[in-house]
Amino acid sequence: MVHERLIAYVKSNMAKGYTIDQIRHALISAGWPDHDVDEALQLVNQSNHTPKIDPVMSKPVEKRHISHTSMFAVILIVAIAGVIGVYVMVFGLGFSFGPVDCVDDINCFINAANSCQESSVSHTYNIEVLGLRQTMTSYYEIHGEVDGMCEFYVRADDIHVSYTDDMIQTLLNAGSTMDEITQMLDMINQEANNSVGLDATCHYTNSGLVSMIERWEAGTFRIDDITTTRCQGTMVTEPPF
Repeated sequence: MVHERLIAYVKSNMAKGYTIDQIRHALISAGWPDHDVDEALQLVNQSNHTPKIDPVMSKPVEKRHISHTSMFAVILIVAIAGVIGVYVMVFGLGFSFGPVDCVDDINCFINAANSCQESSVSHTYNIEVLGLRQTMTSYYEIHGEVDGMCEFYVRADDIHVSYTDDMIQTLLNAGSTMDEITQMLDMINQEANNSVGLDATCHYTNSGLVSMIERWEAGTFRIDDITTTRCQGTMVTEPPF
């Protein structure tokens, strides 16, 4: 179903005299899906009726001589008005062509990755592996397209490791004391802290980047996600523990 806000916006700007092509170009450039824009335009266009011509207003227009200077001024004004009109249409919907700061909204970042839009996000997620619970905070950036590929930057900002309750009980049953378990965790976290600050700049297809981020969000990582063939940086030369 077409977004009501989109239909209302199309109606409003058609009433202001903007052409269908102008409205469609502005909306698609602002990030609206093609099929939503086309459906909204079709619905609005069907609902409009051809206005009746007022016979009083249809009198012949008196021809007047227009100088070259005046014609140039008119063309310049129309061109400026067109640029301003597109600007108002796009930014009136709350979209921006500049980098998107997703703060900590990973879905916002994934949406930006679909079109390789410049964006950034700080994301924290938890992973449990073999009784170890890892809480990791990473910073992601999309720099836009470079040589036909989407440039992606990732940096490890924080890593904390703890044992699950089941793992602690298993270690206690095996004869370890709580002091020994705490010492082991301290050693693991010291090693994990060595990975904080490691970063990498990589290049992926849009769909490949989206798929990878969605896997990371689900806690699934692959050895070939960050490799020397597609990435550069300390995360490649000094891989995390």
